[in-house]
Amino acid sequence: MSRREEKILCLTPTPGMSTKTLLTELASNILATLVAAFLLSQTLGTLTSFGSRVLFITLIGLVPFLSISVSFWNWYGFPGGFTLGEFIEQVAGFGLAGVAMAIVKR
Repeated sequence: MSRREEKILCLTPTPGMSTKTLLTELASNILATLVAAFLLSQTLGTLTSFGSRVLFITLIGLVPFLSISVSFWNWYGFPGGFTLGEFIEQVAGFGLAGVAMAIVKR
């Protein structure tokens, strides 16, 4: 019995990275970090150590990975290497933001 695989590719061809694309990415990253900073500010009485603040922000980075990237890997067959890269990007990125925020809120 042969197995038939179907794939869907949604793509809007662009001539490459534009200033608008890069600025949109920058804005979305800044907004995500501001949300994380707001959440951290709501926990300052509870999270008293440097490490707990960094961990809190790092775990916030885990949420989009688990919610989006793992689903893409599971349902759409995204490669494991790509999914691992997404994990590193999200968790390490938010971890670095957490270090910066924890330093500011010492």
